[in-house]
Amino acid sequence: MSMSVSQFLTRLKKWGIKGSLSVLDHGLQSGANFILSVLLARWLLGSHYGSYSIAFAVYQFVYQVHNATILEPMSVLGPARMQHRLADYLRDQIRLHFVISILAGLVICIIGVVVFVFNQVLGRVLITMGIALSFILLPLLMRRGFYLFRRPGLAFLGSTIYALFLCGQLWILKISGYISVDLAFPIIGLAGLVSGLCLVKQIPPRQAAVIPAGVTWSNNWQYGQWLVYSSLLIALASQVQTLVVGAFLGLSDAGAFRALQNFVQPIILSFAALSAYLLPVLSSDFGTGNISGLKQKGKYLLVLFLVISVGFELFLLAYASNLESILYDGRFSPYVYLIPVWGLVPIVAVSTYVYYFLLQSIQRPRAILLGSVIWSATSTILALAFSLKWGILGATVSVIAGYLAAGIAFAALYRIYIAEPNDTGVNNVRILDKKNSTEHFPLE
Repeated sequence: MSMSVSQFLTRLKKWGIKGSLSVLDHGLQSGANFILSVLLARWLLGSHYGSYSIAFAVYQFVYQVHNATILEPMSVLGPARMQHRLADYLRDQIRLHFVISILAGLVICIIGVVVFVFNQVLGRVLITMGIALSFILLPLLMRRGFYLFRRPGLAFLGSTIYALFLCGQLWILKISGYISVDLAFPIIGLAGLVSGLCLVKQIPPRQAAVIPAGVTWSNNWQYGQWLVYSSLLIALASQVQTLVVGAFLGLSDAGAFRALQNFVQPIILSFAALSAYLLPVLSSDFGTGNISGLKQKGKYLLVLFLVISVGFELFLLAYASNLESILYDGRFSPYVYLIPVWGLVPIVAVSTYVYYFLLQSIQRPRAILLGSVIWSATSTILALAFSLKWGILGATVSVIAGYLAAGIAFAALYRIYIAEPNDTGVNNVRILDKKNSTEHFPLE
């Protein structure tokens, strides 16, 4: 089905206010974290910021597991099967969140104790991150939870509280003169706790019986088990460059690599924001058999992301030097030439993000796993080869190549499972998905 300009504009208008609130919601929380990352890059020693970068890479592995076992199952299964008890369903996920995050935090603390023997700064950062982990992840769960109710305004409120509290802490630390990498994750955790508690109070009253955390875990795991494997591979694909640079080129270079990555984080996070808002909508389309609507929304999203990313690359080409000066005050000026290279990342990531979420919405975790294997293998092999040969430039090229490989793989897999209108249509989707369909999950 072809897509006219008028249809595209009509769809954008329909997404309108709620989609904008979703972007603003993610933008506030991610923007506050972006400010934190930039200020740490300006204020800390290069090796200390490198320690923060390595710890953040470790955090991404935990975040991906949390996303696969809680956030994604909640976003997909909730709209499809839990419309009658969404508020209680969200409470079930909160209890499971604390069980999983506390256990993960304990593992990170143990790792931090071991690392402390070899690098005290990095070891301390890992330990403090492990202690604060439950609170760091809490606002991510709560914001996603209110998307189940199609109320991004409340998620936006939570992000506003988070951003104000985090920036307030940064201001206090600045005027007190006590800036330390050891405080990075604790202040994120404190902001997350305040924001999360404010959103918990906004959950509608209980209407149904409590479901034990073990049952909630079983339901989530039936859908998310394949996503756990793929999420770990995705974490490896997206963070292996930082780990390789830190291990072979040094912590200061790892910090510089992270500082350059910050330039494209806003645009990547805007992709995640819109996709997270639309995932329940796409999942609902699949659950009701509206496959043509799902396919059309995917086309709109692909075009929208491509327009945004190309425009952003042109912006970086024109103002790379000015942006580096504004953000880092010339600290990373030797790497200005790499900023437009990083601008290619969102362009090649468009296909990766759109088709990943489309595969999520049609409940194809095994397809996502296969695409993630291709992504992580490409990123890891090229990160090792290119970083050792060309340094930070090589690591950046390996990021681009990884996204490109993942996008091609996810797009091909999606087209396999979604037939064209003249083919078998919805029946083809249902038959292929019968083994993994949430219709067969014992959710209650």
